[in-house]
Amino acid sequence: MDRAKTKRDFPTRIRKKQYLKSLFYFFVFGLVFNSFLWANTIWIERNQTFIQVPINWTPTKPQEKVFYFDQWKLIIYCKSFSRGEIFYIEILPKDDTPNVVLKDYTHQVYYKTMERDIPLNQKSFGYNGIYVFPPELKESKNKFIWIIQNPNKEKIQKEIELNIYLREFPYSDTPLIFEKKILPPEKQKELDERIEKEREMKKIAFSENLPNLFSNRLSHPRDFHYITSEWYKTRIHQYYQIINKKKIFSQPYKSIHRGLDLKGNTGDIVYALADGKIVLSAEMYYEGNFILINHGNKIFSGYMHLNERYYSENTYVKAGIPIGTVGATGLAIGSHLHFSVWIDGFVADPLSIYSLPIR
Repeated sequence: MDRAKTKRDFPTRIRKKQYLKSLFYFFVFGLVFNSFLWANTIWIERNQTFIQVPINWTPTKPQEKVFYFDQWKLIIYCKSFSRGEIFYIEILPKDDTPNVVLKDYTHQVYYKTMERDIPLNQKSFGYNGIYVFPPELKESKNKFIWIIQNPNKEKIQKEIELNIYLREFPYSDTPLIFEKKILPPEKQKELDERIEKEREMKKIAFSENLPNLFSNRLSHPRDFHYITSEWYKTRIHQYYQIINKKKIFSQPYKSIHRGLDLKGNTGDIVYALADGKIVLSAEMYYEGNFILINHGNKIFSGYMHLNERYYSENTYVKAGIPIGTVGATGLAIGSHLHFSVWIDGFVADPLSIYSLPIR
């Protein structure tokens, strides 16, 4: 009787081991799951490119097109070969010509459709370059001229044709409404002078030419991916003034949103897209706290409406380093990050760069 009761009330040695083992696994799982919740970003690897991304988002794999000429092959990578997207070029020796001496050859790629040279960087593996299919493109057929100069200084060239998808961009007919305060003449003059001064500051910052600063590391600017306003979206803006305690609205007008708005609370971390030099870090009227990073070869990334700016101008930063925090400064409705990328003066779809195997 006592023996039967003992078996029924207490686990055997095997049951004890199973019970302790289950507790151990539950404890380990809890630690891992908890660390996963706290680690809002992870580094992933794509073809030798390391990308820091939020855990709730994964970049699209790129499409690629390959062209052969003489002893070389030219590979173009792009998210979907659509207008507005950033593309990446690599020029490599053909697989059957591994003994080509890279330094004896020079390459040039001319974007004939846009009448622009694409800056190329000489690497240990060949050449690479980053450019954009501008959102203003009206023709689906885009032409490039690939020029090769051999050791004898002789030049040969090949024309390349690409079909680019002329995607439609989003449109919103819901107006964004801002108050335009009536200022005394002297105050209005001060504001106009400030805006003009800041316009000149931006012009100077964008004019600085630097060599390529990109490495094989990229970073999403936030630790949570949620788009609140799409890139290149046509939006309606409207201002009002309070006159005799009444709101008097101006005529609404259309404006293209040349950046990407990402959700964030005031104080959330903002990360640098890629290696580069901060060429502008200031509090602006429209942009609020604004950081502009020059990545070389006329490629810039901008971060607007920040609450805090961690670095001053002329500071070199690495991809994925915190550079500030989300805010609602400047002309903004609520806390968010306005994230922009410019290439050779053209605005580009910022998210398309994360599909590229840049090295």
